[in-house]
Amino acid sequence: MPLPRPSRSFVALALAAALTAPGISIALGARPAPQVNISERVREVVATLATGQVTILVGQDGLVVAAVGNSFEPDSLPPLIVPLGERSLAIVLGADEWTEPPPASRTLLRLDRQLPHLNAGAGPNSPSLEPSANISQLEQLGIAVLEPLRAAAGNLHSQIQLPHNLPLTELVLIHQMERQQPLVSDVSFWIRQTFWQENFWDTEVERPRFMQLYPTKGDKSGIVQISYPPDDASPGLPVWLAHPTGPFAQAIATDPKLAAAEKEISRERLSKTPLAELVPLVKTALGTMAPAGTARALAAVDQKNGFAWIIQPPASKKAPVKQEPGAPSLENPPPAN
Repeated sequence: MPLPRPSRSFVALALAAALTAPGISIALGARPAPQVNISERVREVVATLATGQVTILVGQDGLVVAAVGNSFEPDSLPPLIVPLGERSLAIVLGADEWTEPPPASRTLLRLDRQLPHLNAGAGPNSPSLEPSANISQLEQLGIAVLEPLRAAAGNLHSQIQLPHNLPLTELVLIHQMERQQPLVSDVSFWIRQTFWQENFWDTEVERPRFMQLYPTKGDKSGIVQISYPPDDASPGLPVWLAHPTGPFAQAIATDPKLAAAEKEISRERLSKTPLAELVPLVKTALGTMAPAGTARALAAVDQKNGFAWIIQPPASKKAPVKQEPGAPSLENPPPAN
């Protein structure tokens, strides 16, 4: 049963965080209840969400990743595709950019920009999405992401009422092996709050939860779709590909290569479709399925040649803010290996 559309009050996560008195630790874990003066100065910590739909299509010789933003929030980011290596990438959904508004105007965390650095430090075998390393490498990356998320969310001291099926942040991790099927995993981060006194809550990000999305037993479609929030009812790319209409149908009717790829998908033979045919079809679909101005991004990971942008994500329209002192890698992370 679909959940009711969440209200802006929790989605924006623009929550008042009461500043604790000097000397009070915000480290997470068991500790006595802090003595908080609620009348002290209040500041807002804003977490900008990455929302929309992500579709992964596994073809004959690689995969395609399409991201489409939505209008869930006026200031939301689209799903953020982050290259992590020659054949690895991540998609960030949910709380990504944590900032303090004026007068501080500083970035506490920009997770998508930090991910290549966190991934490089997650273990000796970077990128750390290799299936041979199994879940242990994924756990190392999850714990590496957990630390900055906990530090940012530790500034939230108002009650946050997220729906039961909505994590704070979600990562979709993809590794395309050479001459083999890709591995697609989901890493989600959920929050737990503890009430202390008056309007003061302690916010903790729990240890990450892991789920393998592809391959899975019995699923031969070769399509993985993820939405944030999960109750997004707008038609997704798989529906658009299965039922072409309007300009998309006209493009297929006039282009034999698009028609051949569409035919293979309609016969549920996506795994037999080479990227050379699949990429133009998905690119054409993205150009017609959403209203003008909708943020889109498209990438392909070829088994032989690795990662490549097909449609690069739009540049951010937000004004830059100052960096949190001592954390230069948040805005300028080292390049992915």
